[in-house]
Amino acid sequence: MRKYLLPENGNFYKANLHLHSVISDGVLTPEQWKENYMARGYSILAYTDHDTFVTHNDLSDEHFLALNGYELGLATADKTKTCHLCAIRLTDNDKDMPACLAEGAWVLEKQNKPVPKALIGYYNGQNLSYTGECISRIIKDNVEAGFFVTYNHPDWSGESYPDYSGYNGMHAMEIVNYSCQVEGHDEYNSMAYNDMLLAGKRIYCIATDDAHGEWGAYGGFTMIKAPSLKYEDVTTALLNGNFYASEGPLIEEFYYEDGSFYIRTSPVKKIQALFLGARLGSKAKSVIAAEGEYVTEMRVKAKEAVAVRFTAVDENGKRANTNAVFTDTL
Repeated sequence: MRKYLLPENGNFYKANLHLHSVISDGVLTPEQWKENYMARGYSILAYTDHDTFVTHNDLSDEHFLALNGYELGLATADKTKTCHLCAIRLTDNDKDMPACLAEGAWVLEKQNKPVPKALIGYYNGQNLSYTGECISRIIKDNVEAGFFVTYNHPDWSGESYPDYSGYNGMHAMEIVNYSCQVEGHDEYNSMAYNDMLLAGKRIYCIATDDAHGEWGAYGGFTMIKAPSLKYEDVTTALLNGNFYASEGPLIEEFYYEDGSFYIRTSPVKKIQALFLGARLGSKAKSVIAAEGEYVTEMRVKAKEAVAVRFTAVDENGKRANTNAVFTDTL
């Protein structure tokens, strides 16, 4: 029996799930970002200004969806390390105050007026600490408050396995952060994603821009497959993992059937399957195009492993990554 790992039905929508506007430290307005991204084929933007939750429902229309969110950070006292999280609200309700849990988070008027409309979040005034326990508590409370929570740019943040392995409860992590790559950081986080999966964290991977200006835009995107461009259809797709992360290549079909995985992509030079937790000699399989040619599909038998995920690489070295599939769910 065939099990679709990307839905058989629905539409793919190109999304950037990490973005900063003039409301925090970006250089473009939310309206300018909408215009610029739509001109490049995007249908979805998550507005995630720092420590600031502002709804942008007025920007949504039949061709574009604005997701409402914010980014928070918690750093060490000497500022050598930090943890950044994005929280994207699962509904477009702009009447109830969401729980922004970063210390000193304000809800501002959309025009970026300096006077706060409300001070929210019960962490305000409490002693926050850069620990796995505290960060996991913040993640948990955001999830319970109705947010899709992602872990962001570990290399830029100065974090490594002993740090991020202690964070629990997130929905996804950035396998690509384009603006950090432009700055020179190693933000293709394939190994970090593998580490998280092997540590028992059942999380997805996304590719984002984290754009503050156009110099860091249009390089990493998440392709979300949903029944429509309605807000809750898209956020339900996020919760269910109905998406993939890319720097360029497209994944057109992905399913499991009769003990094998099948993936179909746009023309690429290589498709690789990684079997995480498999025995030596069984950890990877790939199909590689001959010189001057391309490959567009791969079929591989499942192996005894914790999880499997696929990567497609084009002629420019740009990659598309599926979410991990845990073999005990097949």
